Amino acid sequence: MIFCSKNEKGELACDLICVDRKDLTRRVKPEPVGVVRANCPGRGMFAKCRILIVGCVSDAEFWSKVKLKDMKRVKEMEAHREGFESWGGLQDWFVKKYGEYPVGLYRIEFRRV
Repeated sequence: MIFCSKNEKGELACDLICVDRKDLTRRVKPEPVGVVRANCPGRGMFAKCRILIVGCVSDAEFWSKVKLKDMKRVKEMEAHREGFESWGGLQDWFVKKYGEYPVGLYRIEFRRV
């Protein structure tokens, strides 16, 4: 999988994975659970490490299970797991890339192996 995005501090996602500061991503295509993927900084580049896909659900399904009273806390936790300082920083990245928070994403959990 290619992880070439940067967080608010300019840290590369692929580097954050290697130091266990990122273990979650949202993508437009699902990933099969149990598969090991390379963590690459760009297309055709060597892997920095490998990751094991441990969970994959639609983003809509995930959010539908979060209680309204817990929403703010869960959004901040999700942002941190994605390697961002805040939910606002993650939202800004989505807006810059897609023009808005996209519909139809998959929430993919992984761990470094």
